[in-house]
Amino acid sequence: ISYPHLDCAQYLLFTIASAEAARVWLDKQLAGSVFTRGIKPVRRGESGASVPKVNVNVALTARGLLRLCGAPDRLSIDEATARLKGFPYPFVEGIAGRTHRSRVLGNIGDSAPEDWDWGGTTMRAGPVHLMLLVYADTSALLQDAVTAVTPPTDALVKVVDLPPTLR
Repeated sequence: ISYPHLDCAQYLLFTIASAEAARVWLDKQLAGSVFTRGIKPVRRGESGASVPKVNVNVALTARGLLRLCGAPDRLSIDEATARLKGFPYPFVEGIAGRTHRSRVLGNIGDSAPEDWDWGGTTMRAGPVHLMLLVYADTSALLQDAVTAVTPPTDALVKVVDLPPTLR
């Protein structure tokens, strides 16, 4: 878990159904929930520390950024790189982008992207465009936070249900 003072986490993976509806949701509903301040290291049991009980982070894939901008889904890697100027090539290419990336990362054999349930080359569960990372102090707060930040299905469609992580 990325926040040592928060014992519970859930990761929600989505594909963008409507770029316009997703932009509205990100701007009007999610923006106020995303944790943007710097994190002061906190040790478990530290007294007097004012730390949030819930943190929400959002991550976008390169294809997710392109989709939000209205780019066509079937861009070549060169076209995607040209549209995402300033982003590192490995990000634009993606973790399962090409066979050389799999070799570099050690994703070969049983760990090859073509065998992944989500995010791999076969896209069995659908492409992953956006991930919500929700962290909370208790499982009850986690459930409430997940409910509060879950987007409308006209904007984003859940790719996979990952179980919560509880310590």
